[in-house]
Amino acid sequence: MFGKIIIATALAVSVGGASARAETPGVTESEVKIGATFPFSGPASPLGNTGKGMIAYVNSLNERGGINGRKINLAPTMMVTALPRR
Repeated sequence: MFGKIIIATALAVSVGGASARAETPGVTESEVKIGATFPFSGPASPLGNTGKGMIAYVNSLNERGGINGRKINLAPTMMVTALPRR
């Protein structure tokens, strides 16, 4: 629950501040593009559950109309993790 509050706050702050600056890269009248990096594979893959949760939450926000009428376009990328060879 606490994690959802933090994510919602971060998204709201990033969208709320963008309304005053229309020339902000990644922000249009209809969407806000946000990039994120998560470890979906490799030894750190259990931490990727945070990314999966964020993707689900953003999809939920978009289904309800986005934030201030703007859809969130989350662009997750996969972080490559590898253990050093011995």
